[in-house]
Amino acid sequence: MYGVDKDADPRDAERSTLARYRTPDGDPTLTEL
Repeated sequence: MYGVDKDADPRDAERSTLARYRTPDGDPTLTEL
């Protein structure tokens, strides 16, 4: 999940990582990394 400065042009906006998740194969549960 990324955060983006909504005042900047979306194509040029800097993004920062807010959270990372993975979904193991065959398991619909999200696991935070």
